[in-house]
Amino acid sequence: MGQDHAARNTEGLDQLRELVRQLRDLDLTRPVGGDGWTVSSTLAHLAFWDNVAVERWTQFDRRGAFTDMADPVFDIVNAAALEQWRALPPRLAADQAVAAAEAVAARIAGLSASAVEAAVTTGRPFMVDRTIHWTPHLREIDRALG
Repeated sequence: MGQDHAARNTEGLDQLRELVRQLRDLDLTRPVGGDGWTVSSTLAHLAFWDNVAVERWTQFDRRGAFTDMADPVFDIVNAAALEQWRALPPRLAADQAVAAAEAVAARIAGLSASAVEAAVTTGRPFMVDRTIHWTPHLREIDRALG
């Protein structure tokens, strides 16, 4: 993966910042993909999972290994958290998405080559390339906004 992930994270972070900068309050309440998701709840979701990624790196530093999370857990957490994400003031959710993305990008930028390799070789490229998570959601938001 080399340092390509750093460039992708920077580009993705720039895209997120620009999107949030352009969003009007009404835009934040628009539905995204059905099932009760909105632009703001999608941004809150991004913030949450970026914060989880930062914490997973903290745990990795302590333990020397990743804490596993099975795929079904992600779906359960998303379903359980959706109402809380929807309850956040929309502008706060947008601001938190940018802040969390900045924090995780900075955390990843400071990783050692061996930590990056550990993520990649254990099938966790999303732990170093956050655009794997950001990009599909930013596209969903773009579609919702027309």
